[in-house]
Amino acid sequence: MKENSSYEIFLDELTSLEKQIYAYVKRSEEVFEENKRLKEKINELETENDILKIKIEEMEKKTENQPSSKIDDIEKEKIKRRIDELIEKIDFHMRS
Repeated sequence: MKENSSYEIFLDELTSLEKQIYAYVKRSEEVFEENKRLKEKINELETENDILKIKIEEMEKKTENQPSSKIDDIEKEKIKRRIDELIEKIDFHMRS
């Protein structure tokens, strides 16, 4: 009888371990998929960031070529601050 109860205890422990392993495997798959989605999102944001940087450069070139009487210094500072804010938002999204 003692062997039978030892055997049952062993089977119970084995079943418990199987459940734990299944839970770990399932969680590992979920983490892998989440990691994959996050990497894709990072790539999208980096691409968007590159596009916005190009647009910023184009805007800066256009403003440099315009006579300064059309855009005064205050307006230039406003534009620069807005561009900086956009860059900070993009960087924040890339880091999160």
